[in-house]
Amino acid sequence: MACLIELGYSITQQQEYEFFADREGFELDFHTDFFAEYLFNRQERYHDAINSPFEHARESEEEKLTYYLTDDYYYLYSLLHTVKHFETAGCGIRRILDLYFLKKAYENRIDTAFINSVIDEHGFRDTVSKLFAIEELWFEGKETELDISEAVKDIVTSGNHGNEDIFIRNNVRKDIESGVRFPKLRRIYNFIFPSYDYICEGYPECRERGYSLHRARLYRVFATLKKFSFSHALSNIKKIIKSK
Repeated sequence: MACLIELGYSITQQQEYEFFADREGFELDFHTDFFAEYLFNRQERYHDAINSPFEHARESEEEKLTYYLTDDYYYLYSLLHTVKHFETAGCGIRRILDLYFLKKAYENRIDTAFINSVIDEHGFRDTVSKLFAIEELWFEGKETELDISEAVKDIVTSGNHGNEDIFIRNNVRKDIESGVRFPKLRRIYNFIFPSYDYICEGYPECRERGYSLHRARLYRVFATLKKFSFSHALSNIKKIIKSK
Protein backbone atom coordinates (compact mmCIF):
# COMPACT_ATOMS: atom_id res chain seq x y z
CA MET A 1 0.00 0.00 0.00
CA ALA A 2 2.87 2.36 0.74
CA CYS A 3 4.01 2.13 -2.90
CA LEU A 4 0.54 3.01 -4.15
CA ILE A 5 0.28 5.97 -1.78
CA GLU A 6 3.62 7.25 -3.07
CA LEU A 7 2.19 6.99 -6.60
CA GLY A 8 -0.70 9.24 -5.64
CA TYR A 9 -3.36 6.66 -4.80
CA SER A 10 -5.60 6.90 -1.75
CA ILE A 11 -6.72 3.78 0.09
CA THR A 12 -10.52 3.93 0.03
CA GLN A 13 -11.36 0.58 1.67
CA GLN A 14 -9.29 -1.90 3.63
CA GLN A 15 -10.30 -5.38 4.73
CA GLU A 16 -8.26 -8.28 6.06
CA TYR A 17 -7.72 -9.90 2.66
CA GLU A 18 -8.48 -7.05 0.28
CA PHE A 19 -8.02 -3.32 -0.20
CA PHE A 20 -9.04 -0.69 -2.74
CA ALA A 21 -6.88 2.15 -4.05
CA ASP A 22 -8.20 5.14 -6.00
CA ARG A 23 -6.54 7.87 -8.05
CA GLU A 24 -8.60 10.41 -9.96
CA GLY A 25 -11.56 8.04 -10.23
CA PHE A 26 -9.47 5.03 -11.33
CA GLU A 27 -9.92 2.31 -8.71
CA LEU A 28 -7.77 -0.77 -8.20
CA ASP A 29 -8.88 -3.83 -6.21
CA PHE A 30 -6.06 -5.82 -4.56
CA HIS A 31 -6.40 -9.26 -2.96
CA THR A 32 -3.65 -10.60 -0.74
CA ASP A 33 -4.87 -14.17 -1.22
CA PHE A 34 -6.88 -16.03 -3.85
CA PHE A 35 -9.74 -16.44 -1.41
CA ALA A 36 -10.12 -15.21 2.14
CA GLU A 37 -9.97 -18.05 4.63
CA TYR A 38 -13.06 -16.67 6.32
CA LEU A 39 -15.77 -14.76 4.47
CA PHE A 40 -19.57 -14.97 4.65
CA ASN A 41 -19.08 -18.13 6.76
CA ARG A 42 -18.67 -20.09 3.49
CA GLN A 43 -15.22 -19.38 2.14
CA GLU A 44 -13.36 -22.44 3.38
CA ARG A 45 -14.09 -24.59 0.30
CA TYR A 46 -12.49 -22.09 -2.06
CA HIS A 47 -9.56 -21.35 0.22
CA ASP A 48 -8.87 -25.05 0.75
CA ALA A 49 -8.96 -25.70 -2.99
CA ILE A 50 -6.47 -22.98 -3.91
CA ASN A 51 -4.90 -20.63 -1.39
CA SER A 52 -1.75 -18.50 -1.28
CA PRO A 53 -0.77 -17.19 -4.75
CA PHE A 54 2.95 -17.40 -4.00
CA GLU A 55 2.70 -21.13 -3.32
CA HIS A 56 1.74 -21.64 -6.95
CA ALA A 57 3.53 -18.79 -8.74
CA ARG A 58 6.86 -18.96 -10.53
CA GLU A 59 9.38 -16.13 -10.29
CA SER A 60 10.21 -14.45 -13.58
CA GLU A 61 13.76 -14.97 -14.80
CA GLU A 62 13.71 -11.63 -16.61
CA GLU A 63 11.79 -9.29 -14.28
CA LYS A 64 12.70 -8.75 -10.64
CA LEU A 65 9.98 -9.16 -8.00
CA THR A 66 7.62 -10.50 -10.67
CA TYR A 67 5.78 -13.81 -10.36
CA TYR A 68 3.51 -15.63 -12.77
CA LEU A 69 0.97 -18.34 -12.10
CA THR A 70 1.34 -21.61 -13.94
CA ASP A 71 -1.33 -22.29 -16.56
CA ASP A 72 -3.00 -24.86 -14.31
CA TYR A 73 -3.40 -22.48 -11.38
CA TYR A 74 -4.36 -19.49 -13.51
CA TYR A 75 -7.13 -21.57 -15.09
CA LEU A 76 -8.20 -23.03 -11.74
CA TYR A 77 -8.34 -19.67 -9.98
CA SER A 78 -10.22 -18.01 -12.85
CA LEU A 79 -12.77 -20.83 -12.87
CA LEU A 80 -13.25 -20.95 -9.09
CA HIS A 81 -13.49 -17.16 -8.89
CA THR A 82 -16.55 -17.34 -11.15
CA VAL A 83 -17.89 -20.31 -9.17
CA LYS A 84 -17.51 -18.34 -5.93
CA HIS A 85 -19.46 -15.37 -7.28
CA PHE A 86 -22.18 -17.62 -8.68
CA GLU A 87 -22.58 -19.64 -5.47
CA THR A 88 -22.45 -16.59 -3.21
CA ALA A 89 -24.65 -13.97 -4.87
CA GLY A 90 -24.79 -14.75 -8.58
CA CYS A 91 -22.55 -13.79 -11.50
CA GLY A 92 -23.29 -11.90 -14.69
CA ILE A 93 -23.23 -12.83 -18.37
CA ARG A 94 -19.72 -11.43 -18.77
CA ARG A 95 -18.31 -14.05 -16.43
CA ILE A 96 -19.88 -16.84 -18.48
CA LEU A 97 -18.29 -15.33 -21.57
CA ASP A 98 -15.01 -15.33 -19.63
CA LEU A 99 -15.37 -19.09 -19.21
CA TYR A 100 -15.77 -19.49 -22.97
CA PHE A 101 -12.52 -17.65 -23.70
CA LEU A 102 -10.76 -19.31 -20.74
CA LYS A 103 -11.62 -22.76 -22.06
CA LYS A 104 -10.61 -21.92 -25.63
CA ALA A 105 -7.28 -20.43 -24.54
CA TYR A 106 -6.27 -23.09 -22.01
CA GLU A 107 -8.00 -26.39 -22.82
CA ASN A 108 -4.87 -27.73 -24.53
CA ARG A 109 -2.42 -26.26 -22.00
CA ILE A 110 -3.71 -27.52 -18.67
CA ASP A 111 -3.56 -30.78 -16.75
CA THR A 112 -7.24 -31.72 -17.05
CA ALA A 113 -6.95 -34.61 -14.62
CA PHE A 114 -5.51 -32.29 -11.95
CA ILE A 115 -8.20 -29.64 -12.52
CA ASN A 116 -10.97 -32.24 -12.32
CA SER A 117 -9.52 -33.77 -9.15
CA VAL A 118 -9.64 -30.38 -7.37
CA ILE A 119 -13.17 -29.69 -8.62
CA ASP A 120 -14.43 -33.08 -7.41
CA GLU A 121 -12.50 -33.14 -4.13
CA HIS A 122 -13.92 -29.81 -2.98
CA GLY A 123 -17.49 -30.28 -4.18
CA PHE A 124 -17.59 -27.90 -7.15
CA ARG A 125 -18.69 -30.41 -9.80
CA ASP A 126 -22.39 -29.54 -9.84
CA THR A 127 -21.81 -25.80 -10.17
CA VAL A 128 -19.01 -26.16 -12.73
CA SER A 129 -21.16 -28.48 -14.86
CA LYS A 130 -24.05 -26.00 -14.86
CA LEU A 131 -21.85 -23.01 -15.68
CA PHE A 132 -20.16 -24.75 -18.59
CA ALA A 133 -23.51 -26.08 -19.80
CA ILE A 134 -24.75 -22.48 -19.95
CA GLU A 135 -21.53 -21.32 -21.61
CA GLU A 136 -21.82 -24.05 -24.27
CA LEU A 137 -25.51 -23.32 -24.86
CA TRP A 138 -25.05 -19.57 -25.23
CA PHE A 139 -21.72 -19.36 -27.03
CA GLU A 140 -21.28 -22.73 -28.74
CA GLY A 141 -24.86 -23.69 -29.53
CA LYS A 142 -24.71 -27.00 -27.64
CA GLU A 143 -27.89 -28.27 -25.99
CA THR A 144 -27.87 -29.65 -22.45
CA GLU A 145 -30.01 -32.07 -20.47
CA LEU A 146 -29.17 -30.34 -17.18
CA ASP A 147 -31.83 -28.23 -15.47
CA ILE A 148 -30.25 -24.79 -15.77
CA SER A 149 -33.41 -22.65 -15.67
CA GLU A 150 -32.81 -21.11 -12.24
CA ALA A 151 -29.08 -20.70 -12.89
CA VAL A 152 -29.81 -18.84 -16.14
CA LYS A 153 -32.30 -16.56 -14.38
CA ASP A 154 -29.76 -15.80 -11.64
CA ILE A 155 -27.05 -14.97 -14.16
CA VAL A 156 -29.26 -12.72 -16.28
CA THR A 157 -30.60 -10.79 -13.28
CA SER A 158 -27.57 -10.68 -10.99
CA GLY A 159 -25.39 -8.02 -12.63
CA ASN A 160 -21.63 -8.51 -12.72
CA HIS A 161 -21.01 -9.49 -9.10
CA GLY A 162 -24.42 -10.75 -8.00
CA ASN A 163 -27.07 -9.09 -5.86
CA GLU A 164 -28.31 -9.04 -2.31
CA ASP A 165 -31.47 -11.09 -2.95
CA ILE A 166 -29.52 -14.03 -4.40
CA PHE A 167 -26.90 -13.73 -1.63
CA ILE A 168 -29.53 -14.05 1.11
CA ARG A 169 -31.40 -16.88 -0.66
CA ASN A 170 -28.23 -18.90 -1.27
CA ASN A 171 -27.04 -18.54 2.31
CA VAL A 172 -30.38 -19.70 3.71
CA ARG A 173 -30.28 -22.69 1.36
CA LYS A 174 -26.75 -23.56 2.46
CA ASP A 175 -27.85 -23.42 6.09
CA ILE A 176 -30.68 -25.85 5.30
CA GLU A 177 -28.31 -28.20 3.44
CA SER A 178 -25.93 -28.08 6.41
CA GLY A 179 -28.69 -29.16 8.77
CA VAL A 180 -28.95 -25.86 10.63
CA ARG A 181 -32.09 -25.78 12.80
CA PHE A 182 -34.41 -22.82 12.19
CA PRO A 183 -32.14 -21.51 9.42
CA LYS A 184 -33.99 -18.24 8.80
CA LEU A 185 -34.03 -17.32 12.48
CA ARG A 186 -30.37 -18.28 12.71
CA ARG A 187 -29.55 -16.12 9.69
CA ILE A 188 -31.40 -13.13 11.20
CA TYR A 189 -29.56 -13.64 14.50
CA ASN A 190 -26.19 -13.79 12.70
CA PHE A 191 -27.10 -10.65 10.76
CA ILE A 192 -27.88 -8.73 13.96
CA PHE A 193 -25.19 -10.37 16.12
CA PRO A 194 -22.37 -11.40 13.74
CA SER A 195 -19.31 -13.34 14.85
CA TYR A 196 -16.00 -11.63 15.60
CA ASP A 197 -14.33 -13.02 12.45
CA TYR A 198 -17.19 -11.84 10.26
CA ILE A 199 -16.99 -8.31 11.68
CA CYS A 200 -13.21 -8.16 11.25
CA GLU A 201 -13.50 -9.18 7.61
CA GLY A 202 -15.30 -5.91 6.94
CA TYR A 203 -13.72 -3.86 9.72
CA PRO A 204 -10.17 -5.15 10.28
CA GLU A 205 -9.41 -2.22 12.55
CA CYS A 206 -11.46 -3.97 15.25
CA ARG A 207 -8.86 -6.74 15.48
CA GLU A 208 -5.97 -4.28 15.17
CA ARG A 209 -7.33 -2.25 18.09
CA GLY A 210 -7.99 -5.33 20.19
CA TYR A 211 -11.73 -4.77 20.47
CA SER A 212 -13.80 -7.35 22.31
CA LEU A 213 -16.70 -9.00 20.48
CA HIS A 214 -19.21 -6.70 22.24
CA ARG A 215 -17.27 -3.56 21.33
CA ALA A 216 -16.72 -4.77 17.76
CA ARG A 217 -20.46 -5.29 17.34
CA LEU A 218 -21.16 -1.76 18.58
CA TYR A 219 -18.48 -0.41 16.27
CA ARG A 220 -20.15 -2.19 13.33
CA VAL A 221 -23.55 -0.71 14.22
CA PHE A 222 -22.25 2.86 14.24
CA ALA A 223 -20.13 2.30 11.13
CA THR A 224 -23.16 0.82 9.35
CA LEU A 225 -25.28 3.86 10.25
CA LYS A 226 -22.89 6.00 8.21
CA LYS A 227 -23.45 3.85 5.11
CA PHE A 228 -27.00 2.53 5.34
CA SER A 229 -30.26 3.26 7.08
CA PHE A 230 -32.22 1.06 9.45
CA SER A 231 -34.76 0.62 6.64
CA HIS A 232 -32.03 -1.13 4.65
CA ALA A 233 -31.34 -3.48 7.57
CA LEU A 234 -35.06 -4.21 7.96
CA SER A 235 -35.26 -4.88 4.22
CA ASN A 236 -32.53 -7.52 4.57
CA ILE A 237 -34.40 -9.20 7.43
CA LYS A 238 -37.57 -9.31 5.32
CA LYS A 239 -35.61 -10.89 2.44
CA ILE A 240 -34.34 -13.60 4.80
CA ILE A 241 -37.90 -14.37 5.93
CA LYS A 242 -39.21 -14.53 2.35
CA SER A 243 -36.28 -16.50 0.91
CA LYS A 244 -36.94 -20.02 -0.39
